[in-house]
Amino acid sequence: MTRDAEAFLFDGAGTLFDCHPTLAEYIAQTSRSFGFTVEPADAGQALATVGGAYGWPDDTDDVAARKAGWLAFFDRVLLTCGARHHRAEHAEVVANFVLDPGSYLRYDDALPILRAVRDGGLKLGLVSNFDRWLRDVLRKLDLLDYFDVVTISAEVGVAKPDPRIFRAALGQLGVPAGRSVFVGDSLLADVAGAQAAGMIPVLLDRDGTHPDHPGWRVRSLDELHRCIPAGPGRG
Repeated sequence: MTRDAEAFLFDGAGTLFDCHPTLAEYIAQTSRSFGFTVEPADAGQALATVGGAYGWPDDTDDVAARKAGWLAFFDRVLLTCGARHHRAEHAEVVANFVLDPGSYLRYDDALPILRAVRDGGLKLGLVSNFDRWLRDVLRKLDLLDYFDVVTISAEVGVAKPDPRIFRAALGQLGVPAGRSVFVGDSLLADVAGAQAAGMIPVLLDRDGTHPDHPGWRVRSLDELHRCIPAGPGRG
């Protein structure tokens, strides 16, 4: 399936790194303080649903404007989760958590697969529904320098699963969609979006939530090593 692949592209949060606790867990943990209860799985679904349809703002240097965008996003997420009261206050708490680079940890299997892809002579890209300061998080986690291209929804004006964000990354990489593998943890944003763009999608199902997924599914990034050339170049 990947014999002719020229590039591997990855999602960011939930795939290579994540909040600790995860954003879905944090929303669930803090929900009781704001008068309602939501399970982490339901919060995760709300994040995926709203994230795919949210009109992310254009790139801006205005810190206040960027935070306002996150507050509006989390207000919609909380509404989708069932919150009816105190959403503004809750959104502020969640946004502050997300905006703190110290809230993020790298998955143990992230660096080994990125090194393997790079050492195998393949191109590397990242496509994420995130704000422009994602690069600060990637730099803090020692991930940024691995990527040939980092494509962020807030900068290109469209978000996954819109195929245009994937095509923007592929255009910068100079690689055909059919020779590009995309790895992500969301069926909607990552798998459906990459497939719509003509890429080879891989679902990263760390928690085993989708055992019946008919497509390519892995439980860990370590499972991808068998698909990567073993040495420098492609021979």
